[in-house]
Amino acid sequence: MELSHWDLVKNLTLWEAAFLAGGIEPRLKTLSPEQEAKAQLIHEKLAEDYELTLHCAKSILSGDRDPDESEESILILDALPSLQLLREVRSCLATGNQFNPESFENGERQTFTREQLQEWFVFSDFIPAYRFCKLKEKSAPTIQEVRQKNHSNVSDKLSKMNQASSKFWSNADRLDRSTHPTNATVTAWLVQRGFTQTLAEKGATLIRPEWVPPGRKPEE
Repeated sequence: MELSHWDLVKNLTLWEAAFLAGGIEPRLKTLSPEQEAKAQLIHEKLAEDYELTLHCAKSILSGDRDPDESEESILILDALPSLQLLREVRSCLATGNQFNPESFENGERQTFTREQLQEWFVFSDFIPAYRFCKLKEKSAPTIQEVRQKNHSNVSDKLSKMNQASSKFWSNADRLDRSTHPTNATVTAWLVQRGFTQTLAEKGATLIRPEWVPPGRKPEE
């Protein structure tokens, strides 16, 4: 499907990004079941990381963190921030103004840069059908080359949190609480990989999907 006319759009919404990544025209009014399923799945993954980023922003601006964790928390915000969220966080950090997370909870009202979206897909090991960033080189670099370049700007803590999310939650069944890891288990895993206890506990909470019910899972 020809999508080059979207090269003229500077910033994109999550739904536009999901459609383009799946090779689907975002303005199509009628979709096949396959197109709808593909766009929905990609969108869910994008939305999950945006929600994670919003949670990180709340943590950064709540004051409920150790002084030595401030830099790590700001780096974690690089997961998938919208232009609007990143601008507000920087403003609040600079001025001390109160952060209003409710203004950013609707991810569909946010826009994202092409560069941020391309990096997100590379980091997620997903090759989108649409290239969000035009490459200046005559020949396209390999996925490994792009990944190495992008990972040079990714904090080690963010990388470990993504690994924990994949390890503990990628195969969890929403309807089977026995497949849900406890926060203590995830926290211990992060501590073993260099997190402080406080930061590990926060990380375990941040990667916990929104659909997980509160409370402890039933005893065996």
